[in-house]
Amino acid sequence: MSGSPVEELALLIRSGWRAVAFESFEEDRALALLERAAKSLERACVPWSLASGLAGDERSAGSLDAGLRARAEDDSEAWEEWIQVPPENLEAAVELFRRVSTGEV
Repeated sequence: MSGSPVEELALLIRSGWRAVAFESFEEDRALALLERAAKSLERACVPWSLASGLAGDERSAGSLDAGLRARAEDDSEAWEEWIQVPPENLEAAVELFRRVSTGEV
């Protein structure tokens, strides 16, 4: 890839990536990058952080799977749209995402 970071991220999203993990000391800049890429594709940007939870919902602060479960309680269609994994398999799916995003697999 040789485009701008926004263009490269947009390409990943267009390619079917449903989740992207960032590890950065500059959370505001990383989030702004993700928001610009989502906006360029007319997609929603739903951030999660350990401290803030899923899209700022404090009920979902802490683990990512807790955030996803809180979101599913509010909007059952979101579970189908975003997760596409049966709720009983969520912990395994989050662990797999963690391993892939950290390069363990």
